[in-house]
Amino acid sequence: MTKQRRVIHEVIMASPEHLTAEEIFLRARRVLPSIAIGTIYRNLHLMTEDGTIRRIAVPGGPDHFDREIG
Repeated sequence: MTKQRRVIHEVIMASPEHLTAEEIFLRARRVLPSIAIGTIYRNLHLMTEDGTIRRIAVPGGPDHFDREIG
């Protein structure tokens, strides 16, 4: 797991709420200031595909991301 993906994963796992990509970016940047928003989106896509996290579609709003349950 890359450093960037580990930070993204830790941000998601530490949050009791469903986060948007922008919220994940802002929190991840506190730990890893050089992280780019493109890195966030790319890793969220990969982590959703491999089942590490889940994407929650919000009609009329940005997708949210959460820990995969189950």
